[in-house]
Amino acid sequence: MLALGFSACVRETEPPAEPPAKVLPPDPGPAGKATVPGIDSDEDGLRDDVQILIDTTWSDSATRAACARLTKALQDFLNSGTDEPGALAAAASLNKAIDCLYSVDPEGFGSLVDHVEGAVVNTESRTRAYAKAGALISGGSFPVSTVADNAATCREAP
Repeated sequence: MLALGFSACVRETEPPAEPPAKVLPPDPGPAGKATVPGIDSDEDGLRDDVQILIDTTWSDSATRAACARLTKALQDFLNSGTDEPGALAAAASLNKAIDCLYSVDPEGFGSLVDHVEGAVVNTESRTRAYAKAGALISGGSFPVSTVADNAATCREAP
């Protein structure tokens, strides 16, 4: 009788549903390389081609988030044009993004930076924009962070 009372109290539950898979934007193809800003069809601040690369290359959410942050900073740097204050602000964001990536993967952050940078600066016009922005910040100084500061940069808004 005790067993019947117990079984009557047990509710059958379904296992928790898996979170929905992230929907990636369509591959922009050659049209995505036609301009420096490229195509960001879902308007999340990441070029579609780089968003697809990040989400299909790295499974770790912290690495994906840090790579996305780096991508946004690189895109801002490329798109700063002839605006020196904009280029300096983008360079400061770029340094913070690299610090964040270092905190996520101190051993492999250099290759992560190279991989993302290669994906973002992937056309002749983007290479020229990168060089132009680099010339604008030439001679500028930026604060140096400590290892303890690196993780904190990941919690800041990009």
